[in-house]
Amino acid sequence: MFITVTTNPNWKEITDHLLEGQHPHDRVQSPDYVSLLNFVTPAENIDILLDRIYPQIHSNYENHTWLMQRAILAPHNDSVSQINKFLAEKLPTQTHTYIAINSVVDEEQAVQFPVEFLNSIEVSGLPPHVLDIKCGMSVVLLRSIKPPELMNGTRCIIHNCDRHFVKVVIAAGIYSGQHHSIPRIP
Repeated sequence: MFITVTTNPNWKEITDHLLEGQHPHDRVQSPDYVSLLNFVTPAENIDILLDRIYPQIHSNYENHTWLMQRAILAPHNDSVSQINKFLAEKLPTQTHTYIAINSVVDEEQAVQFPVEFLNSIEVSGLPPHVLDIKCGMSVVLLRSIKPPELMNGTRCIIHNCDRHFVKVVIAAGIYSGQHHSIPRIP
């Protein structure tokens, strides 16, 4: 299978991967060719991309159906963080900051793993050390909290932020519309 975002047979990605005796038009007309052109929104920069995918988010963010019909896929976590930051800045709600409490179990290992080092680690599947969220943000749960409603991968909308918990509304699936409180987990 050959997947690309273009239908131009002279594009470098197509011409560089031709088999012996194969011509660019053969590749584009092949049954193993899949073009994502209809599913891609090209943009010159991140602001233009956000405006195309989330037009007028400052007024549409409360419409959960509208919000769940949109997504941006990115290949790297740092790109996702940057997109989330820019998108959050467009929401008119107040930012709530949650700071993780990182420590080592064995005090003797504190020299090998200082708290500053633990705070700097950003790994897929774990929230960042400093988590900024806003009411109206779309989020995905990273762990199962209350099966089957609040499972890893459940898409929710932040409804309210408190010091010790966050209230969310499940935004997609059979439990859509249900309200839940997610406690701060030490």
